[in-house]
Amino acid sequence: CLKKVGARGALQSVLGFEIDPCGRMWVLDQGKVVNEKAQPFAMKIMVVNVVTAQVLETLYFEQLGHNLANPYTSFLNDVAYDPINNYLYITDSGIPIPSTTLPPNPGLIAVDLSTKKGKRFLTSALSTNATDMYLKINGVNVTEAAPMKTGADGIALTVDAKFLIFCPLTSTVNYKIPTFILRDWTLGDAEVVASVTKLVDKQFSSDGLAFASNGALLSTSLQRNGVFFSSVDTNDGSLLPIWNGTAYVDILPIVQNTDYMHWPDTIGFSHDGRSFLFVSNQLYLFVQGMLHFDTTVRARSHIQANATSSAYNFRVWKVDIDGGIESALFDNFPSSACSSLDSSSLVWLIPVCLGVAACVAVIIVVLVGKRKRTERKKRSTRSFGLSEGLVQDE
Repeated sequence: CLKKVGARGALQSVLGFEIDPCGRMWVLDQGKVVNEKAQPFAMKIMVVNVVTAQVLETLYFEQLGHNLANPYTSFLNDVAYDPINNYLYITDSGIPIPSTTLPPNPGLIAVDLSTKKGKRFLTSALSTNATDMYLKINGVNVTEAAPMKTGADGIALTVDAKFLIFCPLTSTVNYKIPTFILRDWTLGDAEVVASVTKLVDKQFSSDGLAFASNGALLSTSLQRNGVFFSSVDTNDGSLLPIWNGTAYVDILPIVQNTDYMHWPDTIGFSHDGRSFLFVSNQLYLFVQGMLHFDTTVRARSHIQANATSSAYNFRVWKVDIDGGIESALFDNFPSSACSSLDSSSLVWLIPVCLGVAACVAVIIVVLVGKRKRTERKKRSTRSFGLSEGLVQDE
């Protein structure tokens, strides 16, 4: 069994995962269950063959290096696989368990898959730390008593794997760092901090990031209930302006829905060039103890007069696109990265998101599609590669 609470080698609490063209799922297990400290060898990276469910390898943080992750303060959130350099990059949101008075301790972790060793970077740096702000869903504060303090969260690699983009959840900024910095373990903290630059201030918070093969960086938006995109130069990782029909801007919406796309996260691609997918959920209710899993007593959102979205706690959205857009990982994947696997493992997959916040979900698939966008919205979606008329408000 891949998941059994308290069992060494079994999954405990999974937030981030990535599926590569070899049919491997890189699963990041943050190890903490019901707000208790992570038990020894609970925090790990498990590599699973998605066809056979065979565990190919398990990398425990205790074995990867000293003080990479703290059982009391780490909150291992998301992972990006770099097949070009054979590395993993991980965001640690640094959320302490409630019973401790330890401060937040966010950062980035780089894992060299060749040596099976890791190193921690940017611990409690400005770029990985939460800012002093309230997260809002449809204008209403989440956790009214005090702001959520969630550090480094979303993570994405450029197509050529030269730059890593990341963002704290409690922030509005996407940051950028050259990946060679994260692979040079001789650098001092000051040199690493100096290498981080602000890519874009989105004016909203993101839980999920993903790069498309055309250089588009997709960012989910909590405050604006949808998915937006910015354009990144594949040569130097700089931000490119986008024409919205009247002016050049840094970021544009792809799809939004204030009634149903609450707390969007976890972006994936269909690998046929025709669609991408993401999930939405009511995590803002869960953290406040207001989410119900009883199908007969669904939680009614405190932010809606007509709480129709509460009929389902979780959703998977499918957005139709054109132009042959692929995920950045699949677009530039070296064939040598699969050389150690049996040929039966090589599959092209549709990575269906299995859940959010510990992979517990009852999911309903919602197809996105009607012709109800403004002219500006149509122009912006077409500039990303969406088929005209296939984005709709439900």
